[in-house]
Amino acid sequence: MPQRQLQDRFRMLALVLVVSIDLGAFVTRSATAQDGDASLSDETEPRPADTQILLAVDRHIRQGSAKGIYALSSRKSAQTLELRRERLLGSTVRHTGPGRWALCGEFVTRDDHRYDLDFEVGGPTADRLGVRSIWTHKRDEVERYTWKREDGGYWYRKPVDTPKKKSGIMGLLGR
Repeated sequence: MPQRQLQDRFRMLALVLVVSIDLGAFVTRSATAQDGDASLSDETEPRPADTQILLAVDRHIRQGSAKGIYALSSRKSAQTLELRRERLLGSTVRHTGPGRWALCGEFVTRDDHRYDLDFEVGGPTADRLGVRSIWTHKRDEVERYTWKREDGGYWYRKPVDTPKKKSGIMGLLGR
Protein backbone atom coordinates (compact mmCIF):
# COMPACT_ATOMS: atom_id res chain seq x y z
CA MET A 1 0.00 0.00 0.00
CA PRO A 2 1.45 3.43 -0.91
CA GLN A 3 2.86 5.54 1.92
CA ARG A 4 0.26 8.32 1.38
CA GLN A 5 -2.67 5.90 1.80
CA LEU A 6 -1.14 4.49 4.99
CA GLN A 7 -0.71 8.01 6.39
CA ASP A 8 -4.31 8.91 5.52
CA ARG A 9 -5.64 5.76 7.15
CA PHE A 10 -3.52 6.38 10.24
CA ARG A 11 -4.80 9.98 10.47
CA MET A 12 -8.39 8.76 10.17
CA LEU A 13 -7.87 6.23 12.98
CA ALA A 14 -6.14 8.83 15.14
CA LEU A 15 -8.93 11.32 14.51
CA VAL A 16 -11.57 8.81 15.54
CA LEU A 17 -9.69 8.36 18.81
CA VAL A 18 -9.51 12.15 19.31
CA VAL A 19 -13.29 12.42 19.06
CA SER A 20 -13.88 9.39 21.26
CA ILE A 21 -16.08 11.41 23.60
CA ASP A 22 -18.60 11.69 20.77
CA LEU A 23 -17.89 8.28 19.32
CA GLY A 24 -21.20 6.68 20.29
CA ALA A 25 -23.30 9.45 18.78
CA PHE A 26 -20.93 9.73 15.81
CA VAL A 27 -21.13 6.06 14.86
CA THR A 28 -24.90 5.95 15.37
CA ARG A 29 -25.41 9.11 13.30
CA SER A 30 -23.13 7.88 10.51
CA ALA A 31 -24.86 4.54 10.19
CA THR A 32 -28.32 6.13 10.26
CA ALA A 33 -27.56 8.74 7.60
CA GLN A 34 -25.87 6.25 5.29
CA ASP A 35 -28.77 3.82 5.59
CA GLY A 36 -31.04 6.35 3.88
CA ASP A 37 -32.35 8.37 6.82
CA ALA A 38 -33.54 11.66 5.34
CA SER A 39 -33.77 13.37 8.73
CA LEU A 40 -30.29 14.91 8.48
CA SER A 41 -29.54 14.84 4.76
CA ASP A 42 -31.15 15.11 1.35
CA GLU A 43 -31.46 11.67 -0.27
CA THR A 44 -31.33 13.04 -3.82
CA GLU A 45 -27.56 13.53 -3.91
CA PRO A 46 -24.63 11.35 -2.87
CA ARG A 47 -23.50 12.11 0.64
CA PRO A 48 -19.92 11.78 1.81
CA ALA A 49 -19.36 9.73 4.94
CA ASP A 50 -19.17 11.70 8.17
CA THR A 51 -15.53 10.59 8.52
CA GLN A 52 -14.71 12.28 5.19
CA ILE A 53 -16.33 15.53 6.35
CA LEU A 54 -14.55 15.27 9.71
CA LEU A 55 -11.20 14.65 8.01
CA ALA A 56 -11.68 17.66 5.70
CA VAL A 57 -12.23 19.93 8.72
CA ASP A 58 -9.34 18.35 10.61
CA ARG A 59 -7.02 18.85 7.61
CA HIS A 60 -8.08 22.51 7.36
CA ILE A 61 -7.40 23.10 11.07
CA ARG A 62 -4.01 21.36 10.95
CA GLN A 63 -2.97 23.41 7.90
CA GLY A 64 -3.93 26.63 9.71
CA SER A 65 -2.21 25.67 12.94
CA ALA A 66 1.25 26.18 14.36
CA LYS A 67 2.32 24.47 17.58
CA GLY A 68 -1.25 23.35 18.27
CA ILE A 69 -2.74 26.85 17.90
CA TYR A 70 -5.27 27.49 15.13
CA ALA A 71 -5.19 31.10 13.87
CA LEU A 72 -8.57 32.37 12.71
CA SER A 73 -8.75 35.85 11.18
CA SER A 74 -11.99 37.79 10.99
CA ARG A 75 -12.97 39.50 7.75
CA LYS A 76 -15.15 41.97 9.67
CA SER A 77 -12.42 43.10 12.05
CA ALA A 78 -8.65 43.06 12.09
CA GLN A 79 -8.77 40.55 14.96
CA THR A 80 -7.07 37.16 14.77
CA LEU A 81 -8.10 34.54 17.30
CA GLU A 82 -5.52 32.06 18.52
CA LEU A 83 -7.49 28.92 19.30
CA ARG A 84 -6.64 25.52 20.75
CA ARG A 85 -8.91 22.78 19.47
CA GLU A 86 -10.82 20.89 22.14
CA ARG A 87 -12.75 18.55 19.85
CA LEU A 88 -14.71 18.18 16.64
CA LEU A 89 -18.29 17.04 17.04
CA GLY A 90 -18.82 14.32 14.47
CA SER A 91 -22.41 13.90 15.62
CA THR A 92 -23.35 17.42 14.40
CA VAL A 93 -22.98 17.03 10.61
CA ARG A 94 -25.74 19.01 8.89
CA HIS A 95 -26.59 19.15 5.18
CA THR A 96 -26.61 22.91 4.44
CA GLY A 97 -27.20 22.87 0.68
CA PRO A 98 -26.33 21.07 -2.53
CA GLY A 99 -22.87 19.60 -2.01
CA ARG A 100 -22.39 21.36 1.37
CA TRP A 101 -22.28 20.11 4.97
CA ALA A 102 -21.49 21.80 8.28
CA LEU A 103 -19.67 20.40 11.31
CA CYS A 104 -19.10 21.96 14.74
CA GLY A 105 -15.81 22.24 16.60
CA GLU A 106 -15.04 23.45 20.12
CA PHE A 107 -12.04 25.73 20.73
CA VAL A 108 -10.46 27.68 23.61
CA THR A 109 -8.37 30.86 23.51
CA ARG A 110 -5.28 31.43 25.65
CA ASP A 111 -7.34 33.70 27.93
CA ASP A 112 -9.91 30.88 28.35
CA HIS A 113 -12.73 32.14 26.11
CA ARG A 114 -14.63 29.24 24.58
CA TYR A 115 -15.72 29.23 20.95
CA ASP A 116 -17.98 26.86 19.04
CA LEU A 117 -17.18 27.22 15.34
CA ASP A 118 -19.21 25.73 12.50
CA PHE A 119 -17.18 24.70 9.45
CA GLU A 120 -19.03 24.42 6.15
CA VAL A 121 -17.46 21.82 3.87
CA GLY A 122 -17.99 21.22 0.16
CA GLY A 123 -16.26 19.93 -2.92
CA PRO A 124 -16.72 18.28 -6.28
CA THR A 125 -16.27 14.77 -4.83
CA ALA A 126 -16.13 13.22 -1.37
CA ASP A 127 -12.36 12.78 -1.56
CA ARG A 128 -11.83 16.46 -2.51
CA LEU A 129 -13.81 18.16 0.27
CA GLY A 130 -12.57 21.45 1.67
CA VAL A 131 -13.72 24.08 4.16
CA ARG A 132 -15.72 26.81 2.39
CA SER A 133 -16.94 28.94 5.33
CA ILE A 134 -16.42 29.26 9.09
CA TRP A 135 -19.00 30.80 11.43
CA THR A 136 -18.83 31.59 15.14
CA HIS A 137 -21.81 29.75 16.59
CA LYS A 138 -21.10 30.52 20.26
CA ARG A 139 -18.65 32.49 22.35
CA ASP A 140 -18.49 31.53 26.02
CA GLU A 141 -21.71 29.50 25.55
CA VAL A 142 -23.61 32.56 24.23
CA GLU A 143 -25.38 31.42 21.09
CA ARG A 144 -25.32 33.80 18.09
CA TYR A 145 -27.60 31.71 15.89
CA THR A 146 -29.46 28.44 15.98
CA TRP A 147 -29.85 25.76 13.35
CA LYS A 148 -33.25 25.28 11.69
CA ARG A 149 -34.28 22.83 9.02
CA GLU A 150 -36.07 23.83 5.83
CA ASP A 151 -38.94 21.76 4.49
CA GLY A 152 -36.64 20.51 1.71
CA GLY A 153 -34.22 19.00 4.19
CA TYR A 154 -31.40 21.57 4.21
CA TRP A 155 -30.28 23.21 7.44
CA TYR A 156 -29.78 26.96 7.76
CA ARG A 157 -28.57 29.38 10.42
CA LYS A 158 -31.21 31.54 12.08
CA PRO A 159 -29.91 34.47 14.16
CA VAL A 160 -31.16 34.56 17.73
CA ASP A 161 -33.09 37.69 18.68
CA THR A 162 -31.18 38.17 21.90
CA PRO A 163 -27.98 36.18 22.26
CA LYS A 164 -28.43 33.84 25.20
CA LYS A 165 -26.37 31.39 27.14
CA LYS A 166 -27.29 27.78 26.47
CA SER A 167 -28.73 26.03 29.48
CA GLY A 168 -27.89 22.54 30.58
CA ILE A 169 -24.91 20.75 32.00
CA MET A 170 -22.38 22.90 30.09
CA GLY A 171 -23.79 26.04 31.74
CA LEU A 172 -23.63 24.38 35.13
CA LEU A 173 -19.97 23.55 34.64
CA GLY A 174 -19.18 27.18 33.86
CA ARG A 175 -17.85 26.43 30.39
